[in-house]
Amino acid sequence: MELSEIEMALLEIPLIKQVAVVARDDSRADKRLVAYVVPQPGRAPTSGELRALLKEKLPTYMLPSSFVAVDNLPLTPSGKVDRRALPPPEKSEEKADTSYAAANTPLEEVLVKLWADIMGIEHIGIHDDFSELGGDSLLSAQIVSRVNDTFPLKRPLNTLLEAPTVAKLSKFIIEQETLPGQSEQVANILLKIEDMSAEEISRALEEERGTR
Repeated sequence: MELSEIEMALLEIPLIKQVAVVARDDSRADKRLVAYVVPQPGRAPTSGELRALLKEKLPTYMLPSSFVAVDNLPLTPSGKVDRRALPPPEKSEEKADTSYAAANTPLEEVLVKLWADIMGIEHIGIHDDFSELGGDSLLSAQIVSRVNDTFPLKRPLNTLLEAPTVAKLSKFIIEQETLPGQSEQVANILLKIEDMSAEEISRALEEERGTR
């Protein structure tokens, strides 16, 4: 992915004066796209407005997960943007306008926990859209990898564009499971692991593998 392509798309927005897009390590040493914008004098655009405008120009997987407004971009002695001096984004993310809906099944609960862990966002609803939560291609790849490694699927998940909400992802997993009810069984085991001893975890996983 060319970060300069994202920067050019942002610079086409009249409200933006300068921009720098970087792939930052978050608290879990994962990568996520962050756009630093210097707004034109006057009203600064919100993250939601920038994300909506970018969606008209770029595919979803290229949208930054965070937008940080700054007064100016730090420069190196040679006059280039000093990307290392850019501040880390705030932990809070602008969420979709969708009403919050809690998980209804063990599978949905596991997926909500997975999304929250990878994206660093609490209180994710099952109908919250991945891109509206600030998801980008780097975060999507991590979730897709975890889903494919965790659940027995006839056809692996290729991208969250196929299932951009927890509710739709849960449906996809159930439709692709190798045996009926297997995904909920795996989810139940994962939810119990926190309270289980190492021996109990090993036994439960062995029993689960025997059903595949």
